[in-house]
Amino acid sequence: MSLIQPIYSDRTRYKLSHNPTGTQTIQEPVGWRDDDTEFIRDKAFHGIFPMMTNNLKFYNDGSLFIQSIYKEYGVNADLILIKEERNPITDIWELSYSGFLDLTTYIKFNGGMSIKFISSGLLRVIKARQNEKIELDRLETLDGKVVPYLEPKQVSLQGRNIFLKTLLETEAKNSASNIFRVEYNDGNRRFGLIAIPVTKIYSSDIKTQMVPKDLSFRKGAPSGDEENGRVEEMFYADNDRDKTLNVEIECSFDIADAGSNDLSNSSMYLTLTTFKNSTDYNLKTRENLTSTIFTGNSVVTPFVTINITKQITLLKGESLSLQVYAEADFGDIFSRGDMYVNFSNIITTIKIEEYSTFNPTVNKVHLPFEVCNRFLELLTDQKDILISNAFGRAEMNDYSNDGIASLTGIMHGFWVRGFSKEDTPGINDENRYKSLSTSFKDFYEAYFNVWNLGASIENIGFKEFFRIEKLDYFYNDKILIRLGKTVNGKFEYIQVSNVQRTIDKDAFSSALDIGYDEGGDYEEAIGLDEYNTRTNFTTVINKIEETYIAISKYRADSYGMEFARRFQKSNYPTDDTKYDNSIWLVDMKKGLNDVFQQRLWQDDFEVEPTGVFDPPTAQNLRLSPFNILLRHGWRVASGFVKYPFDYIRYGSSVANSGLVTELKVSMYPEYGGVSYAENGNIQNQELEKARMDGEIVEFDFPVDYNLLQKVRGKTLILGKQIPNFYGLVSFKNEDGKIEEGYLDKLSPNGVGKWTLKKFNK
Repeated sequence: MSLIQPIYSDRTRYKLSHNPTGTQTIQEPVGWRDDDTEFIRDKAFHGIFPMMTNNLKFYNDGSLFIQSIYKEYGVNADLILIKEERNPITDIWELSYSGFLDLTTYIKFNGGMSIKFISSGLLRVIKARQNEKIELDRLETLDGKVVPYLEPKQVSLQGRNIFLKTLLETEAKNSASNIFRVEYNDGNRRFGLIAIPVTKIYSSDIKTQMVPKDLSFRKGAPSGDEENGRVEEMFYADNDRDKTLNVEIECSFDIADAGSNDLSNSSMYLTLTTFKNSTDYNLKTRENLTSTIFTGNSVVTPFVTINITKQITLLKGESLSLQVYAEADFGDIFSRGDMYVNFSNIITTIKIEEYSTFNPTVNKVHLPFEVCNRFLELLTDQKDILISNAFGRAEMNDYSNDGIASLTGIMHGFWVRGFSKEDTPGINDENRYKSLSTSFKDFYEAYFNVWNLGASIENIGFKEFFRIEKLDYFYNDKILIRLGKTVNGKFEYIQVSNVQRTIDKDAFSSALDIGYDEGGDYEEAIGLDEYNTRTNFTTVINKIEETYIAISKYRADSYGMEFARRFQKSNYPTDDTKYDNSIWLVDMKKGLNDVFQQRLWQDDFEVEPTGVFDPPTAQNLRLSPFNILLRHGWRVASGFVKYPFDYIRYGSSVANSGLVTELKVSMYPEYGGVSYAENGNIQNQELEKARMDGEIVEFDFPVDYNLLQKVRGKTLILGKQIPNFYGLVSFKNEDGKIEEGYLDKLSPNGVGKWTLKKFNK
């Protein structure tokens, strides 16, 4: 039972505040000093949050005020409880605590009411809704408040030059065919043809396709350019743009049996045939790859084999077919002519390679500041509550520089393909566009993991703001809290008591899992060249089975984006692709006319990367798994302080791990100037210096009014107000020595219980 009575005091006062109702001073609620208020560092955000989740009992004017708010506004009302105390020196009223009453815990009883008190109403809403998938261009919040359209920016996608490689082969089950039969009796010239059956073994070219056994057989009257093919004949169908292909064909087969009657001027060849006019498949050229196989009424060559390599210039709308083609004059008006051929031992390999380019496109993209701000508004109904030097840009108010992650945009597959919400569908068509949909958790985790960021809730006055910053903001290396007292104007440390030291198991990782959920697995040979996939590393730690995870659900693979980009709406307006709903991170720089450009190696790296195809067009290089590891270096290094000469060693990767990059030391002094391979190792001492050393220190130290104000206060550092509890806590330890650590948890009531992560000096 609390000893506090619901009366007024001349040293403390309590207020209830609600917008738009107003503020009212009330009697002290019962249970305030039983609240066991704690400051706790959130494991996901790394920000520190006062946790005050006790039941408070209100009487008289406090109870009536709460009941009136609940009656009119319901459980969603933001009702703030404020505690103020007189400064013991200045006697001026100062804020001691503020927080929100959780109206979902409202209990009315005879004479009063009880309700729980929480430190952050904003955090409560965000945590409750962070997993909901939301369309970012929706025009109302989750509570129905109208919001304007979130206008995307534009980015010029110059494209990723890629090496397309395809292998087609004849399967053993399709190595024989007995369907070639041609019979006519009018004495005119007729033809018969059958395409060589092949199956795709792998392909990075969407225009290659399998040729089924026997379905391609047809016969008729040859008519020059007007002869039409069929799609089932084509191993390369309806080319989407002018290109040059390197084609290697190996083909052999036997004439197992053949017969003919009353033929003249007969011939049969293995041909490479080109068709034009897209899906009309009008004959363009037929190139004989062999001498005639059949002449007169007999087989000339019962065993056929070729091995050719050709460079083929294929125009838009053209197709290729490998086929056996025969012509003859069949019979006359008095007799019937016929030909049949049975094929066996068909063995075929078609290899197609292309150094492939695709014209640049201008596409829509969102920037992280606007996306985060929109999410917060959709979730909370509050506008412009984001503060972020990491996401802020120089042209925005309050930000003098472009933040580290500010130009890493997001776009989904429909934008990559050129679809838009404003598209006008054709007659009998529907608008296939779907909005960019994602959850706030997927959004912030992607940026946190790729850029090593964190978040907190901060109060300016009585308004809560959501802050996202580089993680070192929340682990500032300046001493901002000292435990002791000031005597005659001089600070003196006071030794802490009941010290207990334990291992911080969260700091030790036996393995690292870094990169992306998707990417590299395209079922195409070129997927092996993609570097922005998922990589596993092992460490020296072998007594704790713990994996450090920094995985993004958003993609960063340039090949996947390029494959999607080549399915432009202009050419494929009604086609769905597996990329449509994917979301990509796009690392950009500012360009002309408010059109962003993709960052290339010259923007961030000392020398041209190696170990990757066509480095000049390689994209998202800063977002590679090893470069992510470097940004997380001081965090993972916490477990390796005692093992500086051991290594983080490459384990495995989904695709290309041979990429080698070297960040500019002038831009990235912490880890630039050294070449690292994605499949390389890094010595622990090469990581950015750890800020913690893997030890937890717990002790008792009383928290008086002045110290609590210090804990809650801020310090100006390099022009920025930093909450003191994100700096180092300096204390005199059990051995009488001065030591520092980062606040992990503080229970100020009673003896004052402190939990720190020991600082690595």
